[in-house]
Amino acid sequence: MWAEDFPQYGLFNYLAKGFRRPPTDHYLRPFWLALEESTLLKFSSHMCYGTQPKHILQMEYVREFVSKYHASKRPYFAFSFLAELSHEYLSRVASADGQFEEFFQFLHQGEYLQNTVLFVMSDHGHRFDAIRATQVGHIEERMPFFAIYIPKTISSTQPEVTKVLLENSGRLITPFDTHATLADLLNFAKDGHTLGATLSPPETLGQSLFKEVPTSRTCEQASIPVNYCTCESESPIPETDDRVVLAATATIRHINELLKDGGSTILAGCATLSLKVIRTAHLVKTAEEPNNDSGSKIRVVVEAEPSGGIFEATTLVRDTDAEVLVDVSRINPYGDQSNCIKHVILRKYCYCLEHKKNGTSNSDNSETS
Repeated sequence: MWAEDFPQYGLFNYLAKGFRRPPTDHYLRPFWLALEESTLLKFSSHMCYGTQPKHILQMEYVREFVSKYHASKRPYFAFSFLAELSHEYLSRVASADGQFEEFFQFLHQGEYLQNTVLFVMSDHGHRFDAIRATQVGHIEERMPFFAIYIPKTISSTQPEVTKVLLENSGRLITPFDTHATLADLLNFAKDGHTLGATLSPPETLGQSLFKEVPTSRTCEQASIPVNYCTCESESPIPETDDRVVLAATATIRHINELLKDGGSTILAGCATLSLKVIRTAHLVKTAEEPNNDSGSKIRVVVEAEPSGGIFEATTLVRDTDAEVLVDVSRINPYGDQSNCIKHVILRKYCYCLEHKKNGTSNSDNSETS
């Protein structure tokens, strides 16, 4: 089963072509597309369908799916992703606490987890709500919720699995590890091998979480880009520091170069951005390189004009110049500012000239997934 409740931001559909055919036996996208066009929805309260919160519709579908397959004793895989509930505002998630508790009680009391592994996770923390402009928000974006439930049918026969998972709960892990863990479970279901014992192919970026993750694992070893590493040491520095000015200037220059998309001029329809203000700046030191003789790593948050876009970048600053090390993140919503282009990456940077001409700057909470 594959179910996503926010069809305009589907993982394989946002500014993408999606699937030629349904990718799974049970595929909820047609339901959500039909619901979005329904008359009842147009007369319903926000995030509701009639008197029912929309997220409950998907949760009920998952309940029915689990019940049917459990009764038939058939193995199954289900992916259910609820995005709309938390997509725009961080505080809305709490409104569903009661429904999530009831759902987990249903799984537990109905004994649906006797032979089922349950993952509860998010893809990332909030990227556009007001909290993102804070240091807590910077960390929270990079530390999404992640939990695993292991049934007794596994923990009783492989007791070391529980021990390893508890140890790994305090280690540096990534979504690459989630993928490797799912592959490990699939192999276990096929041949009953010991979880965590299978060697991953050399090209695999992650490792199974049923195998102990080293305490010494670094962001580089875990394939985490420097801009998303939470293991660094940061200290604030004044926005007037020469290094910060170089970093901020390099960030805006880098965005404008991206907007050229390999050409010599900015994409047709997009405005050239300029630096409006430097919001914050931090000196970054990572465990791999506590003292970088080649320059200073500076993380800056800048606001650009005319878009009002707020961008965050990690840069390497040398004597008289700076370069952006990884992708520049946009940390405020951009709404329909970039409707003049369809480029999935560049939309967050582009400010359409028609907005500038019309004097509009509609940056509601719409975003790329």
